[in-house]
Amino acid sequence: HSIPNVSIHYTLDGSYPDSINFLLYREPVPIDSNTVVRARAFAEGWHGSEESTAEFIKADIRPATFFLKFPPEDRYRGDLVRSLFDGEKGVTNSWSQSWLGFMNFPLKVEMEFSTPEDINSLAMSIWYNEGMLFFPPAEVEIWITIEDGSWMRAHHSRPQQPKKGDPAGLNLIPIQFKAEAVEKMRLIAKPLSALPGWHGAKGEKAWIIVDELVIN
Repeated sequence: HSIPNVSIHYTLDGSYPDSINFLLYREPVPIDSNTVVRARAFAEGWHGSEESTAEFIKADIRPATFFLKFPPEDRYRGDLVRSLFDGEKGVTNSWSQSWLGFMNFPLKVEMEFSTPEDINSLAMSIWYNEGMLFFPPAEVEIWITIEDGSWMRAHHSRPQQPKKGDPAGLNLIPIQFKAEAVEKMRLIAKPLSALPGWHGAKGEKAWIIVDELVIN
């Protein structure tokens, strides 16, 4: 801290750091799994500071090549497909260059790995905000190539949708998928074609706003 005699109290378990519940920062903290760091500054005779947070997401596997079948909408183009694998977490700012937005076409990204990869988990990092019409995808499909080079659908799901009043935020949508020796993979995420009945804009299309694909 820039002010002498200030203590940094932090947590790694998701709890709020205060004067009782904390770890004391003394040296760099190794991070080797999905972790949210919450921290506050304390000094004798002063109230504790406002909280600072940082989210770290483990991503072991990155494809050698990747491309989008459909471009994102002009309003949310980020760094095009490179945004999905740059290791930079987006922030809740609609002008951030981290976000890709899809409404009229699905997110459809095709990936190829330099060597066959055993994949144990896959997740989409998205921004949910009901007021901005940002929702999880309606459907997710994963396709992989098989021995003869043709494509086989390996996964299909409908992610859980939020309820009225659920807080906005950055969410990691897990996709329950495992496969061995994957050479090529295709992810398709389809936006909601109609917002739910409880929404003030019910019936309108929703956005998928995504900043990273996380593969381990």
